[in-house]
Amino acid sequence: MNSVWKSRLAGLIKLLFAAGLIYWLSQSGRFDWEMLGGVLFSPYAILFLALCFGNLLINNLRWLLLMRNVEINISFLESMKLSLIGIFFNYMMPGGVGGDLIKGYYIVKENPAKRTAAATSVLLDRVIGFASMSLMALLALFGGYKLLLEDWRLQSLALVLAGIFGGFLLVCFVGSSAKFLAYLESSAWFAKINLKSIPLKILQAFHQVSQNPKVIVQTFLLSILSQTCIILVVYFTSNLVLNIPLSLMTTYFAVPLGMMVSAAPIAPAGIGVGQVALYSFFAMMQVSDPNVGSTGISVIQIMLFIWGIVGSYFYVRMGSQVNLEQQSA
Repeated sequence: MNSVWKSRLAGLIKLLFAAGLIYWLSQSGRFDWEMLGGVLFSPYAILFLALCFGNLLINNLRWLLLMRNVEINISFLESMKLSLIGIFFNYMMPGGVGGDLIKGYYIVKENPAKRTAAATSVLLDRVIGFASMSLMALLALFGGYKLLLEDWRLQSLALVLAGIFGGFLLVCFVGSSAKFLAYLESSAWFAKINLKSIPLKILQAFHQVSQNPKVIVQTFLLSILSQTCIILVVYFTSNLVLNIPLSLMTTYFAVPLGMMVSAAPIAPAGIGVGQVALYSFFAMMQVSDPNVGSTGISVIQIMLFIWGIVGSYFYVRMGSQVNLEQQSA
């Protein structure tokens, strides 16, 4: 079996897995189609579509700041087109990060002399995004300290989140030290764990960004702002449309954590995986109807898919331009 068919088979298996998860959720009462329909056909659907676009817009600005910091010149409009194309491919590839590969491909293609810088800008963008989500979820979890003290599962999650954010701080510290970075580059033990050179590339990217620490602070704050747009979709879905009481503290804990889980390369755009995660996290936080979690993440996925369709238009246009250039050559 050649690589193309292997890729298609893997994609089909993961698509079936996502469908199976949704079916299981429906049959077990953890996903309510009627509830989802009520949200999608409510007057607030336009607001949710706008909030999801706000998330994409702010995330793109974060990525643009990182690219300009490594001297990659690209306009906001062009980077926004790539971001929308990335969202489209999130639904074509497993997990919530498949679009990052496509963004990386195009930015490297346009900047062949800065391949490493271009590729690591995408990688660094994702790392900062994950770090900000882990901190938001961790702080919100401590806001509900009474539940935290009573539930070992929440305590375990707190340790994981603290580890993720602690790892981010460690990367910032190591990456900012030229001497320590030089030591790692020549170290035999580090070479054994430097899988595909990704850890070293992250550290090198942070070293370049550390020359301007203001960029790290700005991109981190932008990450929190972009995630707030997504959090508000779930919060408003519950409180305004479904009339299910939901606190901001609970939403700030569950939604970023659910988005992190959705990024696992298991199903396209985390479909099914995100629903299981959000339902479970809301159940842990003793929300009166945890279905609001699986419904909320579904609304987010649908709204992002709509923007992904816009991205598919730009993808086709870019393909057409490439064909015209090849013909003229």
